[in-house]
Amino acid sequence: MGSATILVIDDELHIRQFLRAAFEFEGFTVREAHDSEEGIRSATLNPPDLIILDLGLPDRDGSSIIRAVAIMVEDADHRTHGTLK
Repeated sequence: MGSATILVIDDELHIRQFLRAAFEFEGFTVREAHDSEEGIRSATLNPPDLIILDLGLPDRDGSSIIRAVAIMVEDADHRTHGTLK
């Protein structure tokens, strides 16, 4: 079984590097995104097990990123598995 994947979305390189080092040391796979668009794209194309998100990104409000990812993942799930109504 593979390790869990964590996506870190933060505009500050030193924070991403610190989190990557800490989580990789514990055996996790870590992906990084430096802005909201990269984070949304990464989260929806290959959903991680956990997202660590800077809620104060300069290009977009963190709560809107959460909503965007949730909607896109839900839409992808419906396309893959169909919808039940």
